[in-house]
Amino acid sequence: MAKLLLALVLLSALCGLQTAHAAGRGLLQAAPNGTITSFVPVRSTVQGYLLVTDGVTNGQVTVIDLRTGAINETLQLANSSVSVYASSMGRYAYILQRTANVTTVYDSQMYIEFHEDHWHLEQDAAPGLTTRTIPGAAPTHFVQRARNAAIFHDQSGEVTLLNEVLFENATYTTRSFKVDPHHGAAVPLRGNFYVVTHANQTAVAAGRSSLPSGVLVHFENGSLAYDGASTACPGLHGSATNGYHALFGCRDGILVVTYTAPANLTHTKIPYPVAGVYTGSLYGHAMYKTFFGSTSAGEDSVGIHAFDPVKLTATLVINATADGDIISTAYDPAGAFFAVLSAGNDGTLTLLNPQTGAVLRRATGVLGAPAPEAEGDDHSAVLPVIQAGLGRIYISNPEAGVVNEHHADNFELLRAFNLGGHPYRMAILGPTQYWDYLYQH
Repeated sequence: MAKLLLALVLLSALCGLQTAHAAGRGLLQAAPNGTITSFVPVRSTVQGYLLVTDGVTNGQVTVIDLRTGAINETLQLANSSVSVYASSMGRYAYILQRTANVTTVYDSQMYIEFHEDHWHLEQDAAPGLTTRTIPGAAPTHFVQRARNAAIFHDQSGEVTLLNEVLFENATYTTRSFKVDPHHGAAVPLRGNFYVVTHANQTAVAAGRSSLPSGVLVHFENGSLAYDGASTACPGLHGSATNGYHALFGCRDGILVVTYTAPANLTHTKIPYPVAGVYTGSLYGHAMYKTFFGSTSAGEDSVGIHAFDPVKLTATLVINATADGDIISTAYDPAGAFFAVLSAGNDGTLTLLNPQTGAVLRRATGVLGAPAPEAEGDDHSAVLPVIQAGLGRIYISNPEAGVVNEHHADNFELLRAFNLGGHPYRMAILGPTQYWDYLYQH
């Protein structure tokens, strides 16, 4: 556990590092006073694993060894649709199997061993599924902030809280509490608070399903900490956090729940810039105050908006009229960019500055053919997905049966993993948070 705890304070200790030597991965360059001025990564190879679900074959997950490019193993889990998420430190993958009512954990066995001026990527055992399983009826939404994560189970309303750092402890057990069953999410904030969607009580009383009406903030033991926003977000769908702010998509704007130390909670609303639009998917990163959201008008994609939870502004940064419908998005875990895959021009890949929303790089034709289309609000459609990390961008192409690996700096196509089937959702395991900051022996 000490190894992972040390990782959490790595970035705050960077200024104390001294000049390092090149080690086949990169060079820390230091000024005469010893402070780091730049890092030059050498990214000829990557060390980690790519987990790829199949969009048609339920329960199938392919594990690719990114160092060799070989398939390490193919998992056949329960007969269920599968979603996969990398833990924030990059060691574990959480595999949510919604219709099987269980979440399983895959362990890459990779961790970082720190020294005075460099780090080693260690792996003491072969990767594989752990014996740790997380039961719960219909695990659907997974949200994390730093080492804390939460799984929301739609069918039972159970919120399961996870702490990645404690996974090394064999006796560790997850904590949970329950709310009314609904299609919801639980979003971690600083101070060990969790913002949990609140079921529409009119629908609950009538015995029918409905999108949430707002949120409640809970302590980690489930007791109520703040109830001022329980009806503040009609038609809620989409959530994101950076630790200080949690954002939620509503029919009438973006709900912002804000934490300020030591335990102050407030809420407000970002109005939509024009009438008739709606944001149903939101994205945030712990390093930045800016959030992004995929916005639509009816069944038509509008594009990507940048939301400022302090200034309460919304700015269109990618226009679907020019780039096509938004297909998939991904943050670089190290915070270098926010990536967006659009349908136009046989697939347009755009990297945005995660703080300002400005375009960093753009390429067209990354899918090699016209992108498939989802019918209306069809969340079950098997569309291409992008994932970022380790200096790479991965694009799954379910129709072609391939996952392409691109260099994040110049979009060069490095490798094509011809998996067959319908490769779909992905998670990257490895030193994803620190790839651009330190070199590796």
